[in-house]
Amino acid sequence: MANKEGTGAIFSNEKKSASSPDFNGFIVINGERVEFAGWWQTSAKGQRYISISKSRAKKEPKVEEKPKEQDQGLFDCPDFEDDFNPF
Repeated sequence: MANKEGTGAIFSNEKKSASSPDFNGFIVINGERVEFAGWWQTSAKGQRYISISKSRAKKEPKVEEKPKEQDQGLFDCPDFEDDFNPF
């Protein structure tokens, strides 16, 4: 899954125990993939929310832009040797 800066995803998690997270996810911040886990919680006023905790960070490889193709002049052709001079 290709990720852009500032984007991520959240996935439902199959709980293996009562303390397992309800969700797992990640977001890319400053080129770092930050993974997190989330649990359903209920506030003192009865409002439901998701509590999250950072899991770990992984360095995402930077995407390098391909150089634009340039028109090649007659002598820029890779078939010519550097010291070749037709005149």
